Amino acid sequence: MKKIILLSCIASSVLLAQSSFTLGEISIQDNNGVKYDTNKISSQTLENTASKDITEVLDKTTGITLVNRGGRVEKSVNIRGFDSNRIGMFLDGIPIYVPYDAQFDYSRILTTQLDSIDVAKGFSSSLYGSNTLGGVINLVSKKPTKEFEGSFTSQINADSDWEKSSHMYNIYLGSKKEKYYYQINGTIEDRSHWTLSNDANLSDSKRENSDSKQKAISAKVGFIPDDTSEYVFGYSYMDSQKGQPSTIDPTISNEKYWKWPVWDTRTMYFIANKIFSDSSVKFKLFRNDYKYKTDYFQDETYTTSKGFYDSDDNTKGTSLEYSNFGLLENHILKTSFSYKKDSHKGTEENINKKGKITNTEEDLADNIYSIALEDIYFATEKFKVITSASYDYTRASKVDTTATAVEKKSNSAFNPQIGFFYDITKDQQVSFTAARKSHLPTMKERYSDKKGKAIPNPELDPEIATHYEVAHKIKVDNFTFNNALFYTKVKDAIINKTLDNGKRQEQNSADERYKGIESSINYQTSLFGAGLNYTYTNIKKDSEDQVERLPKHQFYVYANIKPVKSVILEANYTYKKDFYLENEVSGDYLKASNISLTNLNAKYIYSKALSFKVGVENLFDKNYEYDLGYPEKGREFYASLKYSF
Repeated sequence: MKKIILLSCIASSVLLAQSSFTLGEISIQDNNGVKYDTNKISSQTLENTASKDITEVLDKTTGITLVNRGGRVEKSVNIRGFDSNRIGMFLDGIPIYVPYDAQFDYSRILTTQLDSIDVAKGFSSSLYGSNTLGGVINLVSKKPTKEFEGSFTSQINADSDWEKSSHMYNIYLGSKKEKYYYQINGTIEDRSHWTLSNDANLSDSKRENSDSKQKAISAKVGFIPDDTSEYVFGYSYMDSQKGQPSTIDPTISNEKYWKWPVWDTRTMYFIANKIFSDSSVKFKLFRNDYKYKTDYFQDETYTTSKGFYDSDDNTKGTSLEYSNFGLLENHILKTSFSYKKDSHKGTEENINKKGKITNTEEDLADNIYSIALEDIYFATEKFKVITSASYDYTRASKVDTTATAVEKKSNSAFNPQIGFFYDITKDQQVSFTAARKSHLPTMKERYSDKKGKAIPNPELDPEIATHYEVAHKIKVDNFTFNNALFYTKVKDAIINKTLDNGKRQEQNSADERYKGIESSINYQTSLFGAGLNYTYTNIKKDSEDQVERLPKHQFYVYANIKPVKSVILEANYTYKKDFYLENEVSGDYLKASNISLTNLNAKYIYSKALSFKVGVENLFDKNYEYDLGYPEKGREFYASLKYSF
């Protein structure tokens, strides 16, 4: 069995024929290539979606729901009740997040740049490093498989009045030679506007200031000197601007007349992998830059300035991973060390109605370390035991702010986990996992005074979550069933409390409990496919905020049929109910209307190289909200073309 493990590990490390960039994957994987901590969203699923950002794809996955912050025109997702700043987001295994608040606008990430997405909930590889309290999302880029390959994709969207609302163009080129490969991917997306549903009952359904533009490019060059080595340089850059529609009702949400003339990101990395007779070494070096600017205006004319916020953040880091599959029989051992330096520089200018100008500046930096150990033990051919742990440590190296004087403080957390996996048959598996994960407080949580309305709290302790999950998977003929029960307890949860002096402060003053059910049924043949995903989530909080702010029940149903050889028809339906939204003005919570969305599309495959698609999103033009005062898009049509060579 030891030889089988050795050979399979070598094979899985050098899967150069795969279309996905396997060196960019981080997962707990056995000798058959089975991943025990992640669910993969395939390239086919990404290609089939009409939306070109990742949020609506993730929203169709059990345990995940879309979050749209209308007041910041930012999309993200929630995993089993945990917001995006409690989730680890990665691109090819490289962490991506704005260091100041650990947030990221997921709508800026286009599916055209990706081959697949790996998702882990609770139980995830310790090798990812720090701050994976709620789960992990790893975006895996493409990798060429032919001597020369490429594709061109275009899409045009129109609103319910058949007026063009956006267009997108993408080109991909790649080549794989014996000793090297390269790929380049470029996308241009331009949206002039979007419209509300007619059910919103507004005189003008076209949302003012809803325009956005984006240019994205990514490139990768890999060198393969022999069968045991691979060295890769990667680069991606995104230049984007966006407007922010104001609230439709200032009695329930604060008026914000904002524009984002700059929202740019850049990622550079080097990954080296070397395989020896019974071990392997992987080295990473990376840098991420985030630059964005928010312009504030007095009113809906967007002519009189109220000031601006300018942020310049970056993360520089490295990691070293060592794997051994020969030291102990029937074991795969891994260990890693990672280091990051997070830096944030922010400048804010505010102009009041009398013209008085006030300025605040922040210059912050953290050093973050993580050490991890991981072991897969093949107790029998059918039974595996996975144990791992990480120790994460954050040290504030610079705290310079004009808002108020604060002190430096260090934080640390120990995160052990264990999982038991048993293969009843080749197509049936049961598992039990227990994982302790942590969230080290962000710079914003520790140091922000929220324009004088809050008191910073550098003494914040880490949040600690303990996840438990029982899961069952089975495949019967053309059916696949996946079911999971999960329970999570969070200790020292950070909440924003109101103090006696009327100001607010982030404090470790709450315990939280998350429990739920995930269930999916899928049926697939060469001519017909259908499926149902259901997620139930129940959250209890020992705090002043007792309100459920994400759907307690979420359904996703889809069906596709191939009536003739070259045509594929698909319909899908999303339903969400039982959740509340906050009235920013009063502080009260209102029960939100249920969300009910139907989408249709038809794909025509003219040849191996050329295909066309037409479709409609929000077929019945439903009016719905994820953020009070900020309704979502109404009905929208689209048509796309893809040419591959």
